Amino acid sequence: MTDFTGRWRVNLQKSKFLSPQPDDIVVEIKHVEPRLAQSMIVTTAAGEERLDCVVTIGGEESVNVIRGADWRTRAYWEAGN
Repeated sequence: MTDFTGRWRVNLQKSKFLSPQPDDIVVEIKHVEPRLAQSMIVTTAAGEERLDCVVTIGGEESVNVIRGADWRTRAYWEAGN
């Protein structure tokens, strides 16, 4: 299984956004199966915003509070095509 721990920078040129494109997005990931903790720093002209979430891989629901709202997600590994 691949360990995604590390610091990742979003390729903005290859990404699509529903809102105005940010100036930068950097994600710090700590991956210890079956948990994946993510700390995302989004930089815009208005400043930096930090968004944190933790998901459990395996299909069970994870709940994180982001921008004051509950975000419910399910994460699982899928075989490549």
